[in-house]
Amino acid sequence: MIKLLVLILLLSATTVMAETVDRIAAVVGDEIILQSDIKAYANRQAHNRLVDNTQLTATRRAKTPLEEIIREKLLQHEIKRLDVQISDQDLSGGIGNILQRNQMTLDALKQELAHKGIAFETYKQQMSEQIKQMKFISQVIYPRIQITDGEVNKQLHAGASDTERLRAKQALIESRISDELDKYLEDVRAKTYIELKN
Repeated sequence: MIKLLVLILLLSATTVMAETVDRIAAVVGDEIILQSDIKAYANRQAHNRLVDNTQLTATRRAKTPLEEIIREKLLQHEIKRLDVQISDQDLSGGIGNILQRNQMTLDALKQELAHKGIAFETYKQQMSEQIKQMKFISQVIYPRIQITDGEVNKQLHAGASDTERLRAKQALIESRISDELDKYLEDVRAKTYIELKN
């Protein structure tokens, strides 16, 4: 009986020693970022080609994967804090736009995802997060961007139409989304507990 107990203890100790311990890379608010999260982030970025995040791609300027994850956490906290919601119709419309732009069917998209090892439900969740982020940008970041008539006039020729003026203003706004989002998230970061681990 004692030999059996010793054998069980030795086996369990060996099992514990054989397990890989994931290290904490950072703490953001009440969330922990693990080293495995950083590795998973790199894999996720490779798969995000199928999520049409044209607007958000322009807003990403991370220096390291860890900094990008911290930035994502801050953005997710703000989206949650402000209770940004999307409907099933928003999600269906987003997927429909992807299909139309890529000239593919839903079945073809599902096959492409399966080929890449991504479940369609996971893809829908990623799309949902992307649409929430775009909605956040349109509701929170766009209104912070101020464009003067003088700035618009510099982009146009004399006698430009109202449509041309509107397009020029929109182009100026879109060119400033990234900087304005950076400023917003820096303000959020200053108010959030963040600890980087070595």
